[in-house]
Amino acid sequence: MPHPKHFCVQPTPVGPCGERAVLHGKCREHGGNRRLCLNPTPDGPCQKQVQWGGEVPACFAHGGGERCLRPTSNGPCQKQVSSGGAVRACKAHGGGKRLLCLHPTPAGPCHKLAAKAGVRACIAHGGGKLCLRPTPAGPCQKHVQGGGERAQQLIWDCPVPGGCTLKRPDMLFRFEDRFVQVEVDEEGHENLSCADEDSRLELIAADVGLPGLVLRLNPDAERVLKRRRLSNGEHCFCVGDADAFNGLFDAAEAAVEAFANEPAPEGVRVVGLPASWWDGR
Repeated sequence: MPHPKHFCVQPTPVGPCGERAVLHGKCREHGGNRRLCLNPTPDGPCQKQVQWGGEVPACFAHGGGERCLRPTSNGPCQKQVSSGGAVRACKAHGGGKRLLCLHPTPAGPCHKLAAKAGVRACIAHGGGKLCLRPTPAGPCQKHVQGGGERAQQLIWDCPVPGGCTLKRPDMLFRFEDRFVQVEVDEEGHENLSCADEDSRLELIAADVGLPGLVLRLNPDAERVLKRRRLSNGEHCFCVGDADAFNGLFDAAEAAVEAFANEPAPEGVRVVGLPASWWDGR
């Protein structure tokens, strides 16, 4: 029989805890697996977990943890150090895991935070997503402002609301002045003629009433996806050729981005991917 000291005797509403102790005669729930901050508060000792790395063995609220010592107008920063990066500082002073701009400056590498899209550089050195709308001097090249054009409506496998037809797009994104429709064929439309497919797309576009881009994807082509049957009889899909799979969706993304950057699209454009499958239709 285990010795009584192996059990937690911390008080609870129904008596001693009785759970197995893991450290210093306490169970995990009562702090046996961690060191607690004992700084006084109006409700008694703090009891929060001690933050290591600093000079004071206390929780962060009572001065524990590693602090950023970068100078500010009010003295050392004293914010918590962000881990994961090469600089031991808070995020505001370059700490944490981040991609930095390495473009040369008179004082050495830039080391400002790199933009999330486009070239790995800060905004000042050409990083970030650039506007490609045409101007008399060529593409605009100004930085795209966040929170810009987004889909106002998503239609997923249902008729267009307020439309006159019951034809259902697989997925349709409606924007202010255009739409993008995605059709996943999976070689499942072989029983329909091209004329029937074209008529279906025309009816859907008429219900939307905007110029648009229709992406017809066929993941079954070129062994992009493989069909398999599980032991319970259900069908599933797995990636057959990773390069073909990634190439299919990279091409789709490029087509959508080019269409989104057009100043004033006209009509409805149909793009089939992979190109080898579409050219053979």
